Amino acid sequence: MDGASWVSWAELASVDPETTPEHFVGRVTWYEQAQPTTGRSQLVPRRWPAEVLSTVGEPPP
Repeated sequence: MDGASWVSWAELASVDPETTPEHFVGRVTWYEQAQPTTGRSQLVPRRWPAEVLSTVGEPPP
């Protein structure tokens, strides 16, 4: 994460975990081999951003 964020209990209660934003097709998560190990996660659209491709490689078909 890049910084703090705030959300209310009412907002959390209204979230449907079975849905995703319609312009995103999934989430890519990767871990950098640094000390300490850091994890990164990014929602990706159908066409993956170049910065994600350069880090994790081509997506599966």
